[in-house]
Order: sequence, then C-alpha cells, then structure tokens
Amino acid sequence: MSLSILFLIILIVISIFIFNMLLETIQERGFGHFPMKLTLLVCCFLGVHWVLFFINRYPYLPEQVAEDFILPISFTLGILGNLSAIREVNHNRFVAIGLSCFSTLSILFTYFIHGISKM
Repeated sequence: MSLSILFLIILIVISIFIFNMLLETIQERGFGHFPMKLTLLVCCFLGVHWVLFFINRYPYLPEQVAEDFILPISFTLGILGNLSAIREVNHNRFVAIGLSCFSTLSILFTYFIHGISKM
C-alpha cells in the first residue's frame, strides 16, 4: 500500500507543478478572463492522469492497487471537472466547454473500463 501512497504523492506534485506553470503563463500573456484556480487544478490532474494512462505507467502498479486506484480517481476527476465546468460557464465559456468534454470523456471511459473488467 505504501507504493500507492508514493504514487499519489508523485501525481499531486506533478499536477501542482503544471498548475503553477499554467497560472504564470496565463497571468503573463493576459488571455481574456482568467479561469478559476479550481478549474486549472482539475485540468492539471486530469491531464496528468490521462498522460500516465496513455504512456502505460499504471500497469506497473500492483494489481490490487490498480483496481483500487485508477477507476475511482478517474471517476472523481471527471465529476470534479464537470462541477468546475458548471461554475466556469459564466466566467470563461471556452475553458468550460473544453473541460466539460474532457471530464465527460473521462467518466464514460471509466464506465467502459469498469464494464469490461466485470465481464
């Protein structure tokens, strides 16, 4: 179980680092309305999660950790992303639509993987 905690800490550190880079870049360039910080944080976590998934880093985890870790995190990030998108609609519609699509895709993919694993 200590491996999963270490993995979660690494995921959080990478996401916060990317979050700070996005925050500084948006403030420097002045892109329209600045997205809310929660929205950027959820985008960073979703992005890191999908990147780790697509470069096959999750299969290196023990099987029990992977079952208890990947699907709940993906589903939770999808729900948080959709909630952030709802809050962001009046503030920055472009970010809200992109985040909503990305989060909904994450939720649907989670249901798909959960269904396949139960066969």
